[in-house]
Amino acid sequence: MQKILCCFVLLCLFACQPSRTDKPKVVAGRPETTLSEKPESKEKRILAWEKEIRRLEVTDSLEQDPEDAILFVGSSSVRLWKNIREDMAPYPAIKRGYGGARFSDFSHYAERLIYPHQPRAICVFVANDIANTSIDVSPGEAFDYWNDVYQTIRRQYNELPVFYIGITPTNSRWEVWDKIQVFNNLVHQQAKTDGNLFY
Repeated sequence: MQKILCCFVLLCLFACQPSRTDKPKVVAGRPETTLSEKPESKEKRILAWEKEIRRLEVTDSLEQDPEDAILFVGSSSVRLWKNIREDMAPYPAIKRGYGGARFSDFSHYAERLIYPHQPRAICVFVANDIANTSIDVSPGEAFDYWNDVYQTIRRQYNELPVFYIGITPTNSRWEVWDKIQVFNNLVHQQAKTDGNLFY
């Protein structure tokens, strides 16, 4: 997975020039949202990541970001990318991922993970909202959570290039691959109307 992410970013990063600075647009005609998790269960799941987020905040306090770095945020493919600095060279890289991240909880922590940095670009890869589990959300609901994250980014970094890395198929998620494709396509269509968002 890390090789796929690296190739993707190296091929398109900075090759795409932002064409305008409009506010992000919500894609019309997306699927209806459905709540599939009880509010109290969701809150408990989100708060379970607090210790991990604090660990990343400690890392922020101890490390000085390289100049013009690319900030990678997301789930385990980011967290476990051990050779990211070597793979992304000559682009400096910062990674702030935590395993199991979903947009539904990442949206809660986005400010704390992203705002301490002044990157040249942000790459986002989160792949667990639709993962063939009992707490999966609909493509439309996942898209709403993604938009929460994206709006958070735009409040601090209005013109920064943001690269959304599409979810790839895996054996464990093959039964819900059709739903993942719907979600990927929603973000892809959104990127076509936003000059600073790249799919």
